[in-house]
Amino acid sequence: NLSGANFSRATLREASFREVNLSGASLSGADLRWVAFSGADLSGADFSRANLMGADLSGADLSGADFSRANLSGVNLRHVISLKLARLDEAVIDSYTRLPAVAGP
Repeated sequence: NLSGANFSRATLREASFREVNLSGASLSGADLRWVAFSGADLSGADFSRANLMGADLSGADLSGADFSRANLSGVNLRHVISLKLARLDEAVIDSYTRLPAVAGP
């Protein structure tokens, strides 16, 4: 359980946080390239200005998480549990970013 942990500006490249509770954690400005967050509880976590290039967030709970100004290039956001109230202001995405499917009307 790493809820509320402070990893601000840390270099955690290629680490695995699969199914870990990081709710409310601060990862602001961190180097999170190619990190595995699949199935993790990231609710309310601060990823502002973090570099998440190539990270796997599939199956993660991102409700209330802050991704403002984060690099989401190539990030897998498919099958996330929730993006409710998540902040994505000025986040960078590219053609390799896998976004959640949008349900039809």
